[in-house]
Amino acid sequence: MKWIAPEVITNKEYTTKSHIWSFGILLYELITYGSNPYPQFSDDQILQLILNGYRMYKVNSLCLLMMMKVLFSQMIVLKNIIK
Repeated sequence: MKWIAPEVITNKEYTTKSHIWSFGILLYELITYGSNPYPQFSDDQILQLILNGYRMYKVNSLCLLMMMKVLFSQMIVLKNIIK
C-alpha cells in the first residue's frame, strides 16, 4: 500500500504520475538501504495522511542528489512524451 500512488488507491487510476510516485518510493528505499517507507504508520494511517498532504521527510545524502537528477530527467522525458 505504501508504494502505491494515492489516485491508484482511491480511483484505481494508473497514470504517468502514479508510476513516478512509485519510482520515487523505490528511490527512497535505495537511498536508505532498504528502509520501509513511512515506517511509523500503518497502511490505513498513511493513506489518510497522504490524502491530507503529508509527505515523507527528506533524506540528506549525496546519493539523493544523484537519484533526484535521475528522477527529474525521467519526469522531463515523460512530460515531453505526453504532450
